[in-house]
Amino acid sequence: METKYNIGDIFLRGFAYPTEWEVINVKLINDISYVDQYNELGIVVTDKESVDMVQGDNIHPMILEAFTDPSTGVFNVDNVIGYLQNLSNQPVNQQQAWFSFESNLKPMRLRTKYDNLLSLTTNVNSLQSKSEYFNSSNTRDLSYYFVPYYMVPDSLFTVSKSEMNNYLRKNSEDYKQEDSRALNFVYFPLESSGEDSAFYISEIDKITNSLKSGEINDSTFALLNSDGFNPYVRFNVDQLPTELDNKEIGYVSDIVYEDALWEKWSELSVRAALDSGQGVFIDFTASWCLICQSNKALVIRKEKTYSLFEKYGIRLFLADWTQNDPEITRALESYGRSGVPLYILKTPDGAEQILPQNLNYSLLETALEELFSVE
Repeated sequence: METKYNIGDIFLRGFAYPTEWEVINVKLINDISYVDQYNELGIVVTDKESVDMVQGDNIHPMILEAFTDPSTGVFNVDNVIGYLQNLSNQPVNQQQAWFSFESNLKPMRLRTKYDNLLSLTTNVNSLQSKSEYFNSSNTRDLSYYFVPYYMVPDSLFTVSKSEMNNYLRKNSEDYKQEDSRALNFVYFPLESSGEDSAFYISEIDKITNSLKSGEINDSTFALLNSDGFNPYVRFNVDQLPTELDNKEIGYVSDIVYEDALWEKWSELSVRAALDSGQGVFIDFTASWCLICQSNKALVIRKEKTYSLFEKYGIRLFLADWTQNDPEITRALESYGRSGVPLYILKTPDGAEQILPQNLNYSLLETALEELFSVE
């Protein structure tokens, strides 16, 4: 059979030229190096696969090259079948080339399967297998709730004096101090008298009237009586403090007293307020307490909060524990607390409610309504 495909040249180039020694050498290498591996791994090439490589769906590349029409680039399996049916009529060298190709077809496919097995899989030794098994099986599922350290109030923990002493003994090297001297001193609290208050109110009234009348230049007054080099603060319209909102140029406010609504806490003063028929709110706080200062700025000292206290006629008492006042310490201990903040609402009839440490306006409003609303 004559064919327009260069079949003989393809197969002669692929298989006809190895010497007898080269063929024997390759076969020995294959038998010694790979056959045992093929058998151990169970790699085989069936007769069906061999046929599939010649005239099925997985044509061997050399078959494709030999039987593809060079003018159209189209492969037709019928040409392969026709060639094999007339193989005996082909020149001897082409017959030898085909038989050589056919005898190597299975070994080539075996080697391809073996190489793919090595390149496309992961090799894991026994130690790695044991380690992976241990790591994957020796696990526990955990559910946990994360609370940041700074959100945990000191009042949740009680440290006894003996625990503190034991800790200091074990960590004495961390608390070494230079030699010091003991000092005896007398403390005289400096509190303004009624005459002092009256004098300063009179002075402030004079300054207020002078500012309103223009007798005192406000800019000059600010320069002379302010700390620092720049006594002025600039605000955008949307940043004006509430008390300055919608005020005309030249407005002078009434006297504003810092913490004037708050009274110094004591058991006697709270008792007197309750006996007079007034409700009481007590703020146990300290200047070094971050939660206290946050609640103070965001909730307690807000104008709407003061309006809420005024609505229910609440007296406000401040228990400042910054210096660890012993009387305040005893009051905290009576509520089972060892630290601040502590917020308490009291009614004249003896009812009281301890508010949460993470205070907000809604909680405070609800507590006041429950304790002081009249049915």
